[in-house]
Amino acid sequence: MTPCGPDCPVCGGMGFIRRPYTSIHDPNFGKLDPCPEGLKTTWDTLLGIEEAESQFLDWSRFKRSQAMILMQSTLTDLITLGYGWLYLWGEPGLGKTVAVKTAAIEARYKFNKQARYLTHSGMINFLRSSYDEENGQSAYTRRLDSLVSLDLLIIDEVGRDRHTDFGISAFSDLLDRRYVSAITQRSITVFVSNFPPAKVLDAYQLDRVLDTRFKVIQLQGSSMRLALLENKKISNQEVPWWQNLQ
Repeated sequence: MTPCGPDCPVCGGMGFIRRPYTSIHDPNFGKLDPCPEGLKTTWDTLLGIEEAESQFLDWSRFKRSQAMILMQSTLTDLITLGYGWLYLWGEPGLGKTVAVKTAAIEARYKFNKQARYLTHSGMINFLRSSYDEENGQSAYTRRLDSLVSLDLLIIDEVGRDRHTDFGISAFSDLLDRRYVSAITQRSITVFVSNFPPAKVLDAYQLDRVLDTRFKVIQLQGSSMRLALLENKKISNQEVPWWQNLQ
């Protein structure tokens, strides 16, 4: 990422800031974060979303279906609140993926949150490949910590990797720690699936997702996959919408 200039009022040109972590047990204690001023015009590759795709991930470009309106209001309220869990599920084609990717971009560039979008299988592969490294258990812990520490984690296609012992165990490890983070008002986790939680989660995972402090929302409506985006042309000179978020 491009560092800020020497006149940056936030970091003074360093390009990084230190978060005010108060506990030495916090996994991010002593670490540096990119300066939010620099991020306003620099694409955050850690989002898990391609910059080229981001130009189409704009709430104003989506057909205003009932499902899309509900997702936008629910996700925006949750990100504004700053903590909690949300499980979104419904038939394919309702726009779930583009909605949560748009929310991730908004969280990063409007609310300066550390956000990441992953598919369920991608997340499990990210953790499983730790064991390709020397000292695999330590690598696994580091990777798990990196996901636990995020302000916003979105896990799409939940249920795609539920049949292996490692997948179940790793997912439970992550859910357990992010559950604690959510109920102590420190992070947001969003789950997205084509299936209700009882169909894809084991009893331990389900108990946490169904906590009444969190939301499970079933989306309904006809598929809008072939007519998802409004017919709006994008100029090569047009400033990306996420750079204008305040």
